[in-house]
Amino acid sequence: MMPKSLCRIFTPFLFLIVLISLLKPNPAQAQSSSIRFTRLTSTHGLPHDMVNCILQDHFGYLWFGTQRGLSRYDGYTFTTYHHRRNEADSLVSDTVNVLFEDSQGLLWVGTVSGVDQYDAARQRFIHYPELYESVQAIIEDAQGNLWIGTAGSGLFRFDRITNSFITYTHNPSDPNSLSDDHVNALLFDDNEILWVGTDYG
Repeated sequence: MMPKSLCRIFTPFLFLIVLISLLKPNPAQAQSSSIRFTRLTSTHGLPHDMVNCILQDHFGYLWFGTQRGLSRYDGYTFTTYHHRRNEADSLVSDTVNVLFEDSQGLLWVGTVSGVDQYDAARQRFIHYPELYESVQAIIEDAQGNLWIGTAGSGLFRFDRITNSFITYTHNPSDPNSLSDDHVNALLFDDNEILWVGTDYG
């Protein structure tokens, strides 16, 4: 048992510690109160308020893929790109699902009607008619090949040297084939193993 003399000394200190702990602000509350959200909507220049994907390129521009076109934002204004039926080098579709910048600094745009490569020098889009399907995911391997996941046609690998596609699909009689043709997500891990997220399997 603690002597009464020591109790008299420690009691004020204990009270002081408790008081300080009560006055100290909760870090979680302090952080949450300092977060402020600023909105950019169609009233500011976005082609549509439903944004499916966002990317910042190596120049610092922000790209927004929406339900009604692709927009580039320089911090002040939007430049918007649309599909135009009479312009062969316009965006292949206005519904943009995914954006990806490769190791060469090229922007790839995955839409509900295929994939485009943006030619910044000429302000145009290069189409790849071999892949006419809704694109869900794009990634690049160590060799510079692009892997493109679609919403029903499987997985595509784009070989830059031959400028051609190789397709991987589900084969019910082959347990080593792709588990499903609806590909939603792609990832290369540290060992350069490709992980494929699908709808079923």
